[in-house]
Amino acid sequence: MDTQPPKKVAGLYSLELLREFSRGKEDFVDKMIRVFKEETPKSIQLLKEHYSKYEYKKVSDVAHKMRTSIDMLEIKTIQNDIRSIENFAREQKNLDQLPDLINRVTATCELVITLL
Repeated sequence: MDTQPPKKVAGLYSLELLREFSRGKEDFVDKMIRVFKEETPKSIQLLKEHYSKYEYKKVSDVAHKMRTSIDMLEIKTIQNDIRSIENFAREQKNLDQLPDLINRVTATCELVITLL
């Protein structure tokens, strides 16, 4: 499984859904971007920490929390990955896939943060 972020940077994310949701209020959009940039690194750290301790329920909870911001920023390349992390960890199946999924989500989110 490829754990690298997508090579295509253009279109990696979109603010259109966020702008639509905010009804064009740019201060809201700016706040949500700031929250993403501040909270996502913490969430990624928690994902890795909980995974390393075999705390799969907590992995699932963190992935669930991350899902909303990934969806709002339309980071389509990892939308399925974050859901897989959430579901696999919750159901404790396909656990061997979690490291690659977590690495891909991490790399992609880190790239998006640098682009925002």
